[in-house]
Amino acid sequence: MSRNPMRRILVAIKDPTAPPPPSITKAAQLAGAWGAELVLFHAIDVPLCPDAYSDDNRDLAEDEDSIRTHFLHNLTAQAAQIRDRGVSVSVAAEWDYPAHEAVLRHAQRIDADLIVTERHAQGASTSWGLHTTDWELLRLSPKPVLLVKNARPYERPVVLAAVDPLHRHAKPADLDTQIGALAASLSTALQGTCHVVNAVGGTAGLSFEQIAGATVATPVVDPERARAQEALDQLLQSLQLAPQSVQLKVVPPTEAILESTRQLHASILVMGAVARSGLKRLIIGNTAEKVIDQVICDLLVVKPKRFGIHFPRRVRGAQMLPPTITAPPLR
Repeated sequence: MSRNPMRRILVAIKDPTAPPPPSITKAAQLAGAWGAELVLFHAIDVPLCPDAYSDDNRDLAEDEDSIRTHFLHNLTAQAAQIRDRGVSVSVAAEWDYPAHEAVLRHAQRIDADLIVTERHAQGASTSWGLHTTDWELLRLSPKPVLLVKNARPYERPVVLAAVDPLHRHAKPADLDTQIGALAASLSTALQGTCHVVNAVGGTAGLSFEQIAGATVATPVVDPERARAQEALDQLLQSLQLAPQSVQLKVVPPTEAILESTRQLHASILVMGAVARSGLKRLIIGNTAEKVIDQVICDLLVVKPKRFGIHFPRRVRGAQMLPPTITAPPLR
């Protein structure tokens, strides 16, 4: 099992003019630990109005270059702080839209192994609702996506891998292998601890019966739980993984995962997402959707190896507003 699976990490920077977000700090930690190259990328998706420019488009091209140069200058300043820590880092800004597609296209072009993005800012009265760009990256990216939800830098983090070795809900058999391998690599690189959680249906506990006037408790033998335990043991053995703890919970998957992140004070949750194609759009599994919105630690979402490309590959360039329509003069 490879302990250094990441060669190039792309950080999606939403606003290069703002102070560096926690996603840069954490991505730099990962790049340094894995010996990976870091790429700071900003998608310039500000709409331009063609009415403001001359017919030959020279002014438009000059404005595009000027705006791109401005963003590159800010990205370069942020990169300098990371480079001082000995991390290899480059910057890129590109006219392309929508932002999530631009990030995915650039990640594909540079062959990034991981995309890191920050969560949408949370107000005092809002939930952990995700910004559209964050959600679309998680939904469409064939590469793993790390969604940074917590500002604290990693310090010997608890890494929790959520697995399903029985492959329920048509989950590919190799997805758990990817989850376990990434969780192990993260915990090793960051000098943290690796834990595993698996939710299983069925019952657990004791059965009670009266024998000779006394109440006797007998452990319940649950075939489903036994099968899950055997499959989990086989998975850990195949990965040569000896986690700090293994939790087999007889509760629904969402409840099991959220409960474990709280109990362990997890810093990073690694989980898989299985895509299902609807009539109009690609969705991911119900468990993943619920956990993504509710979990409060950082979240690393992994897709099956055979997950396809579900976004246009062509760069769109600058987004142009429709020209102003002028009404004819009254006679």
